Amino acid sequence: MRNNHRSANVNVRQQFTQKERDNETRLDSFRARYFLSTQGRFTSVYPGNYQAMANSTDPQSWNGYSYVNNNPLTRIDRDGKVFFTKLKNWLLWDVWGEEADVQRVENKRRQMLLELQRQSSDGVLRVENYGGQYIILHPENMDRLHVFGWSNRVMEIWEGGGGHVN
Repeated sequence: MRNNHRSANVNVRQQFTQKERDNETRLDSFRARYFLSTQGRFTSVYPGNYQAMANSTDPQSWNGYSYVNNNPLTRIDRDGKVFFTKLKNWLLWDVWGEEADVQRVENKRRQMLLELQRQSSDGVLRVENYGGQYIILHPENMDRLHVFGWSNRVMEIWEGGGGHVN
């Protein structure tokens, strides 16, 4: 009796997270980069190297060669980019990008609020809320949610020509 099991498997493409392995190079294609399973590493850095700039307090995010920030149980990187992180940031902050992209937008908005504060005659930033009351803001102490919320309100005031910022 002849064992055909070995010859049958030669043409079967192995898969790593549903990616096809090239039989000649032994690399798994993730479109944006290739994974070498024998080393457990990607052969190039994350596209754009966004991951390596993600979070200065999280050492895992510094590794541009890692796969889904070394968290494959909760994250999937189907096309070589972290889609779900970008989607979350778009839904929460209206920024399509990684954490570093959201941080850059937050910094710009905070700077805008700080500039308004510097331009006021007494150095105090007052913004009219939706109820018509003035709220004193301290942009240097705001968390991300408040920076985005109040900068959105300031832009609404400017665009609508009503309300006040002083």
